[in-house]
Amino acid sequence: MGAGQQLAIEDCFLKWRETLTCTPNTLVTDYWPRVQCFTRWCETHDLMYWRQLRVCHLQEYAGELVKRGCGREHLGKCCRVIRRASHWAAVTWPECFVDFAEGFRLPTVKEANRQRRRDPLTLEEVAEFLLFLREQPFGWNILTGVALAGIAGLRLQEARCLKWIHIDLRTGMVSIVAENSKTAYSERTIPIPELVLDILREAYRRQQPDENDYVVPTNSRHSFRRAFYRHRNHWRPGLNVEPSGLRRVLRSEWFKRHWHTDSLSVYRGHKPPSTSPVDWKHYIIFDPQGLQQTFREEVVAKIDEVVKPFRDQWNDHETGDISAQRGS
Repeated sequence: MGAGQQLAIEDCFLKWRETLTCTPNTLVTDYWPRVQCFTRWCETHDLMYWRQLRVCHLQEYAGELVKRGCGREHLGKCCRVIRRASHWAAVTWPECFVDFAEGFRLPTVKEANRQRRRDPLTLEEVAEFLLFLREQPFGWNILTGVALAGIAGLRLQEARCLKWIHIDLRTGMVSIVAENSKTAYSERTIPIPELVLDILREAYRRQQPDENDYVVPTNSRHSFRRAFYRHRNHWRPGLNVEPSGLRRVLRSEWFKRHWHTDSLSVYRGHKPPSTSPVDWKHYIIFDPQGLQQTFREEVVAKIDEVVKPFRDQWNDHETGDISAQRGS
């Protein structure tokens, strides 16, 4: 029996790893964890040597991943490293091995294992979440971003890129700069609801920032998402809402309450479908003050009315904190 016939599964993966040209970070964070997952599975199924592997084993392994809830994209990545190693071993030692992954087919991922339907949030629930974040350790790191996206309807990218120089805390106006945005009409100046303005004023007092500092301290996309999911799970375990879903709250509220949607579309950075580009440019440039007044009357005033009880809670809590500090 040739020396290749005695090659252990893990040893074969190690030799295959030496031939890869990807970055060390890709090996450590992507390839090797998937390899180790498969080698552990082989150990539990009494598979020790590479010569023992057959396509039926890879199919069984993939099937078990599906049963654990693995999505199709993740499943494909898990099986890809095994298939590549199998092909490499067959080419390197043709007298000992064949490509056992030939004929492999990714199993169908059942609908139940696909991404669950997103849960909707109301304006009241977003305001309740903001009150919750206020009391959490490190909750202020994302609180302003949640307020700007969930109550004021900013895109998450717009909220994360916003700097203090773009905010007038006296008048409650926010100038949104479309940095690296593919969406037209993103650059706009809008009034923000009173609850959001109260939050920004308190955040400014807490941070004492420079004008070029970011409004959202945790403004990296991935860091914001991780922090959002962590706090969301503490607030309501099992709730399925993603950070970008915060922006959809205003849209769903407007439909639910039968409010006129054109003003909201412009407020959120969209040109109404019934407006031509020429009419839009004339309207947005010729009378910006009139447009901002329209926003106050047709968008902001309605939001303020809905979240007023939560704004009262916010300010009552702040007054209590100040009184306690004075008493001490």
